Amino acid sequence: PSNSLQRQYSLDLQSYECWQLAQALVNQANLEGGLAVRIGEETLVGKTRFKIPEGWVSSSPEDEAGGVPHDGELQFTYREVVDPAELAAYMPERRRIAEKVLGWYFPEQADRAGMW
Repeated sequence: PSNSLQRQYSLDLQSYECWQLAQALVNQANLEGGLAVRIGEETLVGKTRFKIPEGWVSSSPEDEAGGVPHDGELQFTYREVVDPAELAAYMPERRRIAEKVLGWYFPEQADRAGMW
C-alpha cells in the first residue's frame, strides 16, 4: 500500500477470514523486525489501546491454532517497510504467506494452471 490508510485494518475476529488475516499479519510482523516495529502499541480493541502480546505469534504462518483470539475486534495500522532492500528481502515470505495461508494466486501461477 502506498499510504497509511491502505495499511489500516479493522478485523472482526469472530469471522474466520478476519481472524486468519489477523494471524497472518501478526506472524508477518514478527518476521519483519518484530511486532513493536511493524504494529507497535497503537492497536485498539474496542477503545482500549494495547500492545499485541508475543503469545499471539504462532509457530508457523500456516498454524491454524495461532495465538490471536477468535473474538473481539482488532484495529491497527501495519507500518510500512521503507527501505527497498529490506522490503525485497521480505517479499518471498510475504508471497509464501499470501499463497499458503490466504490462498492468493499470482499471474504466473494462473498461467501454469491454465487459468489465463
